[in-house]
This record gives sequence, C-alpha cells and structure tokens, in this order.
Amino acid sequence: MSDIAGAVLRMAIVLPLVLLVAYLSIKYGFMQNNRFFSGGNIRILEQVSLGHKAKICIVRVGEQYYLMGCSEQQVTLLKELDDYQEMPKTHQNIKNPWQELNSWLKHRRTAGKGNNDYEEH
Repeated sequence: MSDIAGAVLRMAIVLPLVLLVAYLSIKYGFMQNNRFFSGGNIRILEQVSLGHKAKICIVRVGEQYYLMGCSEQQVTLLKELDDYQEMPKTHQNIKNPWQELNSWLKHRRTAGKGNNDYEEH
C-alpha cells in the first residue's frame, strides 16, 4: 500500500510542475517571439513591451524596415523606417547566462582564497 501512496505523492508533485512548465512555455516561449514561425523574408528584429498585451516592434520585410504597434486587437504600421540599419550581433553583445553563472560560481569558490578576479556585469 505504501508503494501506491508514494507513486500518488510523486505524481501529485510532478504533474503540476509539468503543467506549469507547459503553460509558461506556451505563454512566454518560442511562439511569442516568433522563433518557431519566422519566415525567410519576414523577421521581428526588436520588440519592446508597452504593457501586458501591447508592444512595439521593428520588423524587416525583405529589405524594408517598419515600426509596428501590436496589441490584442490590432497591428498598426506606425512608420516606415527608410534609413534603419541593423546592428550586427557580436558575441560581446550577447550574454550567455550559463557563462555568467559559471563565472559567478568560480568566484564564489575562490572568494575565500583571496582571489577576487570576478567582474560584475
């Protein structure tokens, strides 16, 4: 009987976690940022949230750039950006959270030894 109770307890703990991860990945994950549904000629380059359900985006369609306002009810062309130039993404501009965590952990391990070479970003 204790095996069944243990299995039910594990399921009661794991199932809500799985449902929470599924919900968060649907709400905030790959579909929200067009990582899954991005075409070859249409890209969302940047986006800034203006509230819970509104944002502005810079969109590239072919070689043209547009400033768009997006909400639940509509998508509005705010301005055509004639002289917009994309910023090249370099490794210096992109922070890898795993590298940051690794640097922090190394700093924590060596902090007691008088080595203080960790740089806050």
